[in-house]
Amino acid sequence: MKHITKNDNVYNDIEGKHPVELFYALLVFFYTPLLVVLVSANRISDDIGSGSIRYIAFRCSRFTWSFGKFLGQAGMIGLALLLSGIGAYAVALIRLHGTSAELLFNIFGWSLRAWIYAIPFLGLSMGLSHLTRSGSKATILGILAISGCFAISAMDMLFRNASGWKAGFSYIATLVPESHKILLWRSSPIAVATGATWMITLALCYLFLGYLVFRKRDI
Repeated sequence: MKHITKNDNVYNDIEGKHPVELFYALLVFFYTPLLVVLVSANRISDDIGSGSIRYIAFRCSRFTWSFGKFLGQAGMIGLALLLSGIGAYAVALIRLHGTSAELLFNIFGWSLRAWIYAIPFLGLSMGLSHLTRSGSKATILGILAISGCFAISAMDMLFRNASGWKAGFSYIATLVPESHKILLWRSSPIAVATGATWMITLALCYLFLGYLVFRKRDI
């Protein structure tokens, strides 16, 4: 775990925790971005492509519709992560002796953190969904976007102590969720709150950038 986290503070915070809890945390943080894109990337583009947005636009503003879509998808992803936590605990309860209710509470804590981590990827995928009428294209754009986020984070780690133009990756990396994910692994409430603030801010920025393009489009 010390090799995986590459952060002494995080390692000290998670040291001694139940192995099932840590394995679930690693797994859920790994698959959540892709889950978000596959589930949510086409939600706006499909409505634009089918023309159903024209009927909705008479009843509410485009902003209300876009933000409502975002909140609805956020709730659905939160429910999916909650159910995944229950599934992980059920497996531990069946396969391992001495599993306590405390493990379920801790797993739910990681589900909540993973949900917070999912929010900026949701904002990114749904922001891009405003740009096309094709659900498949929106999904492809979302996959490319999250791949770009991970690539930027990797370049930042590679050039962490570099100088010149390579040092610019440290500034660009602040605009991707991966750079702030480590805060969600801390046990300090201040660190987790800081990470959550970054995630929500990035999500709203991504979403509203897509909305700014969409609001001027002819539907």
